[in-house]
Amino acid sequence: MKIFINPSGFIEVHFFGEQDPATITRGIKTIESYAKKLQSQNKPILILEDVSKINYIDFLSPKMAGPRKEITQAFAEIKFDRFAMCAPLYLQVILTTIALVVGKRNQIKAFDSRIDAINWLLSK
Repeated sequence: MKIFINPSGFIEVHFFGEQDPATITRGIKTIESYAKKLQSQNKPILILEDVSKINYIDFLSPKMAGPRKEITQAFAEIKFDRFAMCAPLYLQVILTTIALVVGKRNQIKAFDSRIDAINWLLSK
């Protein structure tokens, strides 16, 4: 996992390889920390998450119940302006479902391409 503030001003997140509940929890906490930093600087909170290079993750398995709850809670609580994800189709479907559940379907979008995600993220 790699998380940093991109020179363009958005939080950039890369998950790759094997993922487990602890990795996802660590990622959420780091994103929350960066979001608070941007918020304290009165900057927009834009997040790009690239999960296109992770190995398959059975996000609907019982062992992922905790991370699913944490992700849903983070989406509801973090005051982000936009969240874009580059992901395989099965994760795009899950993200879209979470966006609907938390009432942020206009702020959360999934994409096949990083370029499309960044273009949407930075559009006005």
